[in-house]
Amino acid sequence: MPPVLKLRNLLHCRNQAQSILPSPFLLPLEMWELVLEELTEEWLRTAARVCSAFNDRCIAIYLRRHEINPESLAIGTLHIYSPLLSILQLSRLTPQIHTLVCHFWAYRVLRDMKYLRQFVQRLHGIKELQLFFAGNLINAHTVDTIFPYSQTTLLAELCDVVRAVVWKSPGPIIVIIDGTIYRVRPRDLAGWGSRYFFYWKHRFGRIAWIDKARFLLKSEEPEPHLFLPVWSPGRGQKPEYTRYLNSINIRGIPARSGADEPFTFLVLNGVTTEWLELGPTSFISEAAIPSSQLTGILPHLTLPSLHSLNIHQDLDPATLHQFLVRHPSIQFFHYKVKEPTPALGRSPDKEHKAPLLTSSPIALPSLETLSCEDPIYIIPLLDTFGSSPQLQWIDIGFVRYSAPQVASLKRALRRISLRTPPTSLHISTLFNSGMQWPIDEEERNIVGCLYSITRVRLRGENFPEVQSLLPWLGMLPALAHLEISTWDLRDLDTDAAARDSAIQVARAALPWVPRIDILRW
Repeated sequence: MPPVLKLRNLLHCRNQAQSILPSPFLLPLEMWELVLEELTEEWLRTAARVCSAFNDRCIAIYLRRHEINPESLAIGTLHIYSPLLSILQLSRLTPQIHTLVCHFWAYRVLRDMKYLRQFVQRLHGIKELQLFFAGNLINAHTVDTIFPYSQTTLLAELCDVVRAVVWKSPGPIIVIIDGTIYRVRPRDLAGWGSRYFFYWKHRFGRIAWIDKARFLLKSEEPEPHLFLPVWSPGRGQKPEYTRYLNSINIRGIPARSGADEPFTFLVLNGVTTEWLELGPTSFISEAAIPSSQLTGILPHLTLPSLHSLNIHQDLDPATLHQFLVRHPSIQFFHYKVKEPTPALGRSPDKEHKAPLLTSSPIALPSLETLSCEDPIYIIPLLDTFGSSPQLQWIDIGFVRYSAPQVASLKRALRRISLRTPPTSLHISTLFNSGMQWPIDEEERNIVGCLYSITRVRLRGENFPEVQSLLPWLGMLPALAHLEISTWDLRDLDTDAAARDSAIQVARAALPWVPRIDILRW
């Protein structure tokens, strides 16, 4: 039968059926629901693609089978695995999502990253994007063997996703990478990750800068390590980069949240970040964040694995207190604030007013070490964290250039003598000169009251410098363990004779100390 006659025959049959049954092709909504529920996932995709009437319903059924709660979509929050991004691309309507959390699997990463970029570009009201990767994304060994691709192609797609979200929020961008926090402008992020990808050549001991278009050229190093620049100060300057990436968190913070202006958080590896430095950084001075702005930023920052906190500028006591409460995992607290040195203006007779670190004392359950370069700061540190149950180490700089510095050291030691739990003292003489100022009777009495100091670790540039402190250590009444670490004794294998000689010198000066060790630098 010719095609035209066949078509006319079918139309005639349909017209006859319509004359017998009022609406043979119309079913109640409940019946269509049962029909769609019986479809396989592949047929659900097909129905969502070809039928606009069933588009939303097919996508909802598909997501529900993968334990995606429809109520979360209604409130604008979506937690999803990357293979499900393809079904969202079929939606006829733009979902009103403000928070998107996506977990990537170890395969088909590039394909899912493209779906994510296309989906994010459609979201006009997105405020937060969290990406989690299976292992290190910047690793040549994680290339998908089933669907091979270039790592540079994947990173370029990732950078497009980041820019698509960051540029939707007003204000500056606060970047946190490898424990460093700094501020950049949105235009500074225009070349994020797309300017250079480079790797380290171990054979030559230098960094090889490879343009993105030429990166696929063979390297003499069999397993090059890929780095991802995240911000570059300018042409010819070293960029800030990372070689490990397992998560990205982008979050827009409005001005009404307490900050001076709206800004966007860009946190790399926030789940595994173990240390954080608050204060000016030496490599990006123009991107440093002042204390007033940190006060508005810290309330919105949480790093679940934070172990070490280094503070280099004064912070609002209440803000710092709240930040510490949210991070009970902190084990090391270092305080270093730039102030005029004691030799330049601090009088030995005038009591130095130590700053208030937090609004009230706080006991951190995991805190083990308090550190400060200026001994005077150990007083507010102990007043703030002295009740921490695991506190054991006190790390101070041993500076004795002048009478004001010795006075600061005396006040710090007097405060340490009030502690009753066994305490280990870490003394650093790096870039100092050891015992420059003579020991007076007052200092002898203070050191003689340090009954809680049972262990001391000395760290210096050379052993003669550390040796000058041995008479001072001899005044400690309860010293039971001495550890020495110096640069000239850094190699314990080749410098065995020098190590044994140093131990003999230390034992001759401190014969009553039962244990003396030389540590590797």
